[in-house]
Amino acid sequence: MASLIRRSTGTREIRLIIDGRTVTIRLGRMPVKDCEKVMTHIERLAIAKATNTSPATETGQWLSGLEQSFHGRLSRAGLIGTRHTPASIKLGELIARVRALSESQSKPATIVAYEQCWRLLVRCFGASTDIRKIDLAEPRVSG
Repeated sequence: MASLIRRSTGTREIRLIIDGRTVTIRLGRMPVKDCEKVMTHIERLAIAKATNTSPATETGQWLSGLEQSFHGRLSRAGLIGTRHTPASIKLGELIARVRALSESQSKPATIVAYEQCWRLLVRCFGASTDIRKIDLAEPRVSG
């Protein structure tokens, strides 16, 4: 289904047909065994696309670990969709949203316990901290 090509420059690429058009995915300089592993995943993605099914779990894990540049190549080839970066949310905003939900759905004693947790979170990480950047292994106390 896919072919591994070695160019005269020493770089390698994978060629395959997707939706009736020939697609080339350049790999650069890589050992053959690594290229073959990549080609296996790409073939699985092409089969999943053609049959409208999900790729194997192993291929999904491989995809999640790819660098953005290579992920973009696969996306431009039509094998996968683009990556969606989650919107940035600050810790203070998240706490405000949770507080609004909790006040209408929780008992007063529970809200008191939540308030203590929220104060400690803000004290350790700061209200303006992006929640994607919080590392629980290294809390920092501010103020």
